[in-house]
Amino acid sequence: MDRKLRETSLFQQTMALFWKNLLLKWRRKWHTILEWLQNLAFVLVMLLISVMGLSTFVQLEYNSPAEVLGRLDAVDRSNNFKVGYVYTSPTSRDIMEKVAKSIIIPGIKVQEYSDEGNLLDDMTNKAVVGVTFVDKFSYHIRYPINNIAYPNDYFAFMGFCAPGSQACYPTYYWSRQFLSLQASIDSAIIELTSNHSVWDNMASVVTVRMKSTVASFRQYFHIGTFIFLMPMCYVSLMYLLSLYITRERREMRELLKMMRLKDLAFWLSWGLLYLFYILILANLMTLVTKAFVFVQSSYGIIMFLFVFYGIALMSFTFMLSALFRSPRATAIAGFFITLFLSALGLVLLRKDFPQALAVLLSIFPQFAFAVGLTESVHMESDLQGVYFSDMAGDSSHVLSSFISLALDSIFYMGLTLYFEKVLADKHGLKYEPFFFMKSSYWSKKKLSPVLTQTEDSGESSMGEFFERVPIDLHGKEAIRINKVMKKYCDQDKNIEALRGLDLNIYEGQITALLGHSGAGKTTLLNILSGLCPASDGSATVYSYKLSDMQHLEEIKKRTGFCPQSDVKFNPLTVKENLTVFAKIKGIPRKQIKHKVQKVLSDLQMNDIENVEADNLSGGQRRKLTLGIALLGDPQVLLLDEPTAGLDPCSRHHIWTILKENKADRVTLFSTQFMDEADILADRKAVISNGRLKCVGSSLFLKRKWGIGYHLRMQVSPTCDVELMTSIIKQHVPDAKLTAQNEEELTYTLPFENMDAFPDLFLHLDGQVGNSIVNYGVSMTTLDDVFLKLEGEGEIEKGDYGVFSPDSGAPEDKDCFSAGMEDSLLLMSDSGSATLSGLSLWRQQVLAIARVRLLKLKHDSKTFRSILILLALFIIPIIMTTIVIKIFHKVITWELTPSLYFQHPEDRFHRYYTDLQIYNNTGSSIEDFLGALKEQNIAVQVVNGEYDMETTFYRGAIEVSQATKGYGFTIVGNPKAQNALPVLVNIISNALLMIFNSTEHIRVWNHPVTEYLVEDFESVTFYSGFMLLLFASGLAPHFAMSSIEDRRIKARTQLRISGIFPSAYWFGQALVDVPLYWILLFLMVAILFSFNSQVIFSFVPAIILITGVIGYGAAVVLYVYVISFVFGRGKSHHDGWSIFFVISAFIPMILLDVVSTYAVGITFFLLLPASTLSGIIRCIQSAPIIIMDFHSS
Repeated sequence: MDRKLRETSLFQQTMALFWKNLLLKWRRKWHTILEWLQNLAFVLVMLLISVMGLSTFVQLEYNSPAEVLGRLDAVDRSNNFKVGYVYTSPTSRDIMEKVAKSIIIPGIKVQEYSDEGNLLDDMTNKAVVGVTFVDKFSYHIRYPINNIAYPNDYFAFMGFCAPGSQACYPTYYWSRQFLSLQASIDSAIIELTSNHSVWDNMASVVTVRMKSTVASFRQYFHIGTFIFLMPMCYVSLMYLLSLYITRERREMRELLKMMRLKDLAFWLSWGLLYLFYILILANLMTLVTKAFVFVQSSYGIIMFLFVFYGIALMSFTFMLSALFRSPRATAIAGFFITLFLSALGLVLLRKDFPQALAVLLSIFPQFAFAVGLTESVHMESDLQGVYFSDMAGDSSHVLSSFISLALDSIFYMGLTLYFEKVLADKHGLKYEPFFFMKSSYWSKKKLSPVLTQTEDSGESSMGEFFERVPIDLHGKEAIRINKVMKKYCDQDKNIEALRGLDLNIYEGQITALLGHSGAGKTTLLNILSGLCPASDGSATVYSYKLSDMQHLEEIKKRTGFCPQSDVKFNPLTVKENLTVFAKIKGIPRKQIKHKVQKVLSDLQMNDIENVEADNLSGGQRRKLTLGIALLGDPQVLLLDEPTAGLDPCSRHHIWTILKENKADRVTLFSTQFMDEADILADRKAVISNGRLKCVGSSLFLKRKWGIGYHLRMQVSPTCDVELMTSIIKQHVPDAKLTAQNEEELTYTLPFENMDAFPDLFLHLDGQVGNSIVNYGVSMTTLDDVFLKLEGEGEIEKGDYGVFSPDSGAPEDKDCFSAGMEDSLLLMSDSGSATLSGLSLWRQQVLAIARVRLLKLKHDSKTFRSILILLALFIIPIIMTTIVIKIFHKVITWELTPSLYFQHPEDRFHRYYTDLQIYNNTGSSIEDFLGALKEQNIAVQVVNGEYDMETTFYRGAIEVSQATKGYGFTIVGNPKAQNALPVLVNIISNALLMIFNSTEHIRVWNHPVTEYLVEDFESVTFYSGFMLLLFASGLAPHFAMSSIEDRRIKARTQLRISGIFPSAYWFGQALVDVPLYWILLFLMVAILFSFNSQVIFSFVPAIILITGVIGYGAAVVLYVYVISFVFGRGKSHHDGWSIFFVISAFIPMILLDVVSTYAVGITFFLLLPASTLSGIIRCIQSAPIIIMDFHSS
């Protein structure tokens, strides 16, 4: 009979799973609270950093008029000006010899050095300014970092300088004679190149600071920290999301897909829920950052930047969840990828980072977000901010980030759906890699079933082992199985679960699969349900091929499947579970309530409909799983041991339901209960070792393989057994005595001797009252048939299937080896005691220690957790080392016009402005303007003097008439940190081009940071010691094994075996304490390996060694106490680890805030894990020696 097949709805499925996810969060309130506390912890960190940043953040709003600083040759020269350079070529010597005679810096002293190391030493100790030449036209000017402005615009005073202020960083270029030295070197290069002297022109350059109204200052460290931490704002959220999704996919993916759940519906259901999370966190992050970073910017545009990033990062997390099968591996991979890409975003602090490479790397949402952040910080530094109204203008970079993040969201969502199709679980079906290129995949044309032959399948070749079906069933073959094989690769072995199995299943009949464990019943049902593919052979369901993915979708429309494992969403009640699955199966909304209520009534579950699934008994969970399979009235019903764990009454009730509804339906079930198969099934198929052994009705099987009838007699004590046996054999020669005791005899009577039964019974009736009390005859059962078919020597083994235990062991399950049993035998003898007292105690301690070692050897989860914490310790040290190594490169900037001035073809931008030229010569200056255009600078020319009220342009040059050539006045905007040296460079190159030279002078501000290395290294070392506090979180991951021992009743068994309680704990400590010592000293060794120049004196070395030894033993014993007191439930290693780390950090913070050791001592006494901060505090207060290897 053709049934109306229901089409599933993406919207209905998405809403069903979304509702399920909401209920999950609501029912698990404690987990939800902890999740939000973890998410809000990052917001708190950002708030603390903001508060720290506010102490150095300056925002002033009052007018500072323009100020004439003076000529380049009029700088105060109270101190002798010394310049050193490294000889690189005769040209560099010629240039510096002319600089030594400079009229711009009279009295300048120039010294030549043979190598840069000696120059750096003198720069540090003797206040020498360094010059290093790249070539004749390119050079670096090197001041100590504290004597010159940071060239990096992101981290400096911007926009305001009070008149006469000594802290006006942009004017340092003039007051510290940077401009004078630059002009001298440029004049020397021009003279050597063109044989024209411009010394007078350059010496007469007047420097002016432009008018400003607002100033802001942010420290380099805080801005860099924000740029690094911002992309990690969702790392906790995505970590937990990946755990939830990957765990649910691993447990339910194949079953949900069998119910025709659309892939997109699964991901959208989680995406909708976590979109609310993202909106909340985005608003919180915007509120926090508005206080410090994005002061000028629009709240909405920053909030939307966070939202777009959160959505893109969620899609990225979905893609990782589709790639990895392990929840923990997925979460860890996502964390470290985000950490790495967040650090990569720091390269954007260099303005010369290639734009094309930035666009390419924006394929990663973390980097695309960093691009928007960095450019927004750049606009904030310019006191402009970003706004929606300016999205097509100066804020266009945010629009680019929005577009990049939106494209990333679509791209990674597409990858997620692609991987969902082409990547299967261990035994799952999958699409071909290029399935989307086939027109048939996108075609909406209705599929037609394939034409199959109607003659009997290969099961008829079994001859006498096959019972032919009635003629009226011919043509009603609903399921055709033809030579189906299934092989599994397990530890380099090929295991054949099915070996060329042939079988037909007929519509209107109930067919039972019988066989020992491991015969292949579950595997066959999994293949027919589409959960796993066959290795060879073919199978069709209503003439649709299981091997064709599109045909498989048609099969799923008709199929209801009840697997061996329980199908349920734990936080949901029975009724809610049925409702969710009804919506997933595509039952119309108007019919869902009726269909669910019918299943509840049919399976007698009305009284438990409001009970949560995780509170159900085993039998009730089995009913729920069967009810889910029955939802939607499927045409094909595949049931894998549907009544396992049910009481007899419930089993009989289910048999009645299945028999009443077998018409126009094909039902195939497996069972271990022979009476169930005998009563319920019309046909029985016995499978043995993957092969079909026989097929037929109960009567056929009993006649063919039955042992006949059972004759049971209750006899009197005086009965002569041999005489009674001879009487029976007189009538039935082949009769056998199978059981005998004082009161009962049991014989088997073959079918062939049924004609002799009347005479036998007549004879036995005559003995009733004498030797026989009573007797009875019963026919053989299916149990007898099964035992005869299988034989007594059949080896029990596990069935292979999608849901078999070997398909994926739980992550938190400890692995035990046979060696542990040998260790346990050492604890006590089952016979006479050979040891006692201290000797027995010592042997028990060693035995427990050996068991502990073996458990650690096989416990990969513990070592993964330890490696993660070690990585959290090492990564910040590595990153700090890298930052220090590249610090001088980050702040080294070429002073080029492209920093502030537009090119002629660029669109208008308020940050990159035209160069304003004031022509005060009274005549044409076309030669000078032509030289500027040769430098690809957009200029605007105004006749007359410079307007002192101008604030718009980044820089301006006033050109006047001099005695010889032009005179210049340069005007630098305080918002442009390096405007003044850039303007000098523009003038130098213009003069060089006026003299018909095609060369181009290039100059870098390259501050000297090498003398800060010692300070950096001490900071790195002590920061690393602070990170040692993460070591306090290691112990709970390996020292809480007693909780697992209690859970599996091992502790109880040990006590029964006579173990001393102290021997148990000492044996554990014998392994755990040395392991903790090794980890602690390993972390110290790692710290010293990154700080090899640090040498401890005797006192801190002793404090460190004794502190580590004492702390390691104390914390392990402390964890034992926690395990004993709080170990009755599940062990929460991660929770206790986080608690230990926090408790270690709190005293360190309190000691800084309260400045009293009483608080710290109180913490140390109450929380032993926090004593590590006290040890670190003592070491930090002790002197260390930092060896200087840089000069050697």
